[in-house]
Amino acid sequence: MNKICVFVFLISCFSHSIYSQYHPTLLESQVWKGVTYGWGVFDFYQKVQGDSLIGEEYYMKIYSGQGEDQMDYMVGLLREDEAEQRIYIWTGSEEHLIYDFDVEAGDVVSSWGVGTEQNITVTSVETLTIDGTSRKKINFNDQWGAAYWIEGMGSIYGLIDGALGNIVDYNPVMTCLYQNNNLIWDNPLDEGNCDATLSIDETRLSTMDYYPNPFTTNMRINFNGPTVGGNAYLRVYDVMGVLVFEMNVNSSMLEMDGLTFLSSGLYTMSWIQNGNHVASGRIMKL
Repeated sequence: MNKICVFVFLISCFSHSIYSQYHPTLLESQVWKGVTYGWGVFDFYQKVQGDSLIGEEYYMKIYSGQGEDQMDYMVGLLREDEAEQRIYIWTGSEEHLIYDFDVEAGDVVSSWGVGTEQNITVTSVETLTIDGTSRKKINFNDQWGAAYWIEGMGSIYGLIDGALGNIVDYNPVMTCLYQNNNLIWDNPLDEGNCDATLSIDETRLSTMDYYPNPFTTNMRINFNGPTVGGNAYLRVYDVMGVLVFEMNVNSSMLEMDGLTFLSSGLYTMSWIQNGNHVASGRIMKL
C-alpha cells in the first residue's frame, strides 16, 4: 500500500512540475501595446480587467483603446486553461480556441482571429527567455505569411487575434508588453518604439510618414526629424526580421518605385542615421 502511495505521489509531483512550467497570459498586471494598420495607422493598448461568469466558466474581460489612459472599450472575453495550456474566446453564443501552447511542429490548429476561425499549421516551436522566464514561441503561417504566438503574451497581432485571414483593412501588430508598468518584451522589428516604463506620454523626436499604406508598387516617404544626409539608410525587414531591402537616403522626401519584388505581407522600415536608429514604421504590401 505504501509503494502505491509513493508512486501516486511521484506522479502527482511530476505532473505539477510540468504544469508549473506554463506561464499564464491573462494577467491583470500586464498591458499590451501595438499598432493597427488599415484605414489609417493607430496605436492600440490592451489590458485584462475583471471577469464575467458565463455558464460555469469565468472569462477575463479584455479592454482596449488608443491610449494607456483610454482603455475603456471591452473587445473580448477570454478564458485560460493553464492545465491544457490553452486560451478560449467567448463569441456571444459559444467559445472557440484562440491559443494552444501544447503543440508541436506540423500540428494544425483552428485559431480564432478577426471574427472567425483560421486554420494554421505550426512550422516550429522555440523557447525564449522573457522577464527571466522561459516561454514557448509557436511559429506558424496564416494567410498573411509568417506569424507567431508567445506563451504569456499572446500573438504578434495582440491578445484577441490568434491569426489573420485574407483581409486588408485590419492588421494589428504587437510592439511592447509591460508587466507592473515595466517593459518585459520589445518587438525586435520595432527598435526604439518601447519606453522602459509604461507612459501615456510616449513621443518620438523623429518620425516617418509614408503613403499609400497599404501599397502595391509605389510609395512616398517623408522623413521628419534631424537633417537627413551623410550616412543615412532606409532598411526594410520582413515579419521574421530578415533584411530584404536597403538604400541610402539623402533627402527628407523619398519616392520608392517598382516595389513589385516584395511579396504581399507586413514589413518594418527602419531609418538609420550615423549608425543610430532614428525612427521606424510598418507597411503592408498588397
